[in-house]
Amino acid sequence: MNEKMVVFVVNSTTGGGAEVSAMTVYRHLTSLGYNIRIIAINENQFSHNEKSDSVIQLGRKWKSGLRDTLLAFISFRKVVEELKPDIVVAHCELPELFCAFMPNFRVKLFAVEHTSRPWDGRKILGWVIRGVLRCRKTVWITVDKSKNKIWLGGRNPIYIPNPASKNEILEPRRILERIAVIGRIREEKRPEWAIDAAIENSIAIAVIGDGDDKSLLMDRYANRDDLVTFYGFIENPWSRLSPDTLIVMPSKFEGDGLVVVEAIINGFPIILADNQDLRRFGLPSQNYFASERELVDKFRQIKELGTNRFEIPKSTVLKIQNERDIRTISTKWVQALSLDVLNV
Repeated sequence: MNEKMVVFVVNSTTGGGAEVSAMTVYRHLTSLGYNIRIIAINENQFSHNEKSDSVIQLGRKWKSGLRDTLLAFISFRKVVEELKPDIVVAHCELPELFCAFMPNFRVKLFAVEHTSRPWDGRKILGWVIRGVLRCRKTVWITVDKSKNKIWLGGRNPIYIPNPASKNEILEPRRILERIAVIGRIREEKRPEWAIDAAIENSIAIAVIGDGDDKSLLMDRYANRDDLVTFYGFIENPWSRLSPDTLIVMPSKFEGDGLVVVEAIINGFPIILADNQDLRRFGLPSQNYFASERELVDKFRQIKELGTNRFEIPKSTVLKIQNERDIRTISTKWVQALSLDVLNV
């Protein structure tokens, strides 16, 4: 057993790419004998709770107010004092806030930036938190290979992408829609671009995920349930989709884009919004759209010719599979945290 204790602080044990990545790395490193713990600030908002003595859930409700956040922080301080970790890793913004004001200043602190627009809409608070993190000599990790500078965190962050693997499960209950949007339903994800383009072309679309704007969109498209189906959160959507389902990512910006990575690894055709964050995947030009109108035209091509022309080259699939293998990612984490090498 490796003696050095590492604590990952996450928003929740399930959720978006940051949460999925942190939990995957935790499980793998734990299986190898590393002493890794998880502190999840928020209650699990999806299907199940992680049952493990190494996972501590503080139970804060998502989007709760100052009082609940303060109570969760007090609980967090107590847990950290009891665990006495050697290393703490903050994944995302709320964990950054909690870790910035940890009581033990001898703990080695790391922080992972999972988005290209950190503290978006809360820049003043972000300035304060990252100023404190800078004073605590926080080491930064990024999931974006192209990033050589962290906002208010300094230059030359350590690059560790999120792990991903090929789905090996096929569920009997299938999602039959020809097009799917997968991920958190929030303003910056722009799912309505894909929904409107599908409706204009009379193509059925599946909206898979949860988020702040889900109820709003369900009300907006309530009279189009002939074409638009909201499935909510599905832990493993790849197990239920047909292999020729087109995956659409209309986001304004992305962090690592784990949905894109998983879609590519699992061999799904895909089209992406043409922006800097998604261009880094280096897909052929026909796999990108620059506007709502261009997306409508892409869907028209799908209706007439099918989704084959948007399949990803095998060389790209294999490259990403190798880069995102959990063994490769775990080795990067062991090196970054300066843990003793076991059998990663």
